[in-house]
Amino acid sequence: MSSLSKKEEQDVIDYCSAPCIRFKIVAALAPWQGDVYERMIGIFKTSFKAAVRNRTLDFDEFFTLAKECEAIVNCSPLTYVYSDIDSGFPLRPIDFLRPHSIYGSPCLATEDQDDDEWKPQETQQDLLQNRWNSTISLLNRSWQR
Repeated sequence: MSSLSKKEEQDVIDYCSAPCIRFKIVAALAPWQGDVYERMIGIFKTSFKAAVRNRTLDFDEFFTLAKECEAIVNCSPLTYVYSDIDSGFPLRPIDFLRPHSIYGSPCLATEDQDDDEWKPQETQQDLLQNRWNSTISLLNRSWQR
């Protein structure tokens, strides 16, 4: 049973058959046509194939591996923000959403937070404020280029 009514189905068919939709076909092994997204797909596929090899994965393993490969792609450098490579940091896809993000599992709070030897470095509010400020400064620097 379809979740769309007959009218909605006809609307979808009319929309998809309209001449305003244009498909751009990218030739195989032609990175100059697909530019950045072709390279990102290539990085994902290379990482995925290297990890899987000949194994059969269940759904949870597959999903976890796909997320790990996604993180590899999102942490790959696109370009450098400064004119000198040694003076700055690379701009990565993840930096558009969360600048200076560190790849890996988040640090979990300990059970005994009253321990004198362990004190949290900063609160979640401070961390969020710092990330927001760095996002704004990165945005301002990129607009000034």
